[in-house]
Amino acid sequence: PIELRFPPRPRPAMLAAGALRGAIKGAALPDGLSSAMAASWPIAALGQRRWRRREKTRYGPQYNHRPTEVKMNYPPKDRSQLWLLPDSKRLVFVANGWYYEGEERGRENQKHCPVLTFASPRTHNRLDSLTAAELKKFESLIPALKAQFEECKKTVEADESRVAAAQHVCR
Repeated sequence: PIELRFPPRPRPAMLAAGALRGAIKGAALPDGLSSAMAASWPIAALGQRRWRRREKTRYGPQYNHRPTEVKMNYPPKDRSQLWLLPDSKRLVFVANGWYYEGEERGRENQKHCPVLTFASPRTHNRLDSLTAAELKKFESLIPALKAQFEECKKTVEADESRVAAAQHVCR
């Protein structure tokens, strides 16, 4: 009897995408891999194992924390009364916080100050905090911001007519 021995068929996780692309273009192949075998394995099969072990999102991390320049202990134990912004219903309050002067971190470089803090309406996650100096700069920008709001109000009617004239198709 004639005994035929073939090299074992390589698993997709063992093959590199570059090797398959090279096999298709005629580049050098790994040992024991013929060009017909390489062409029979789709490149998409290489990425399958990675997605099987991916953490499921139901119990995974929510990524609610965003790094900020102005720090504070949140939720604060001592804060002012809460205010609600009229349209977005965001929470606004004043509490104590700190920021770092310069590049160095540490207790000796902390500058403690009162901060104005914004929080999301339903989850109460902290969105951002402004120091007194930042708030003063923001107040100086109010006339320019009002002028830009007025410019946008002038174009609202033209935008609404353009949207109304656009063809809307329901499928």
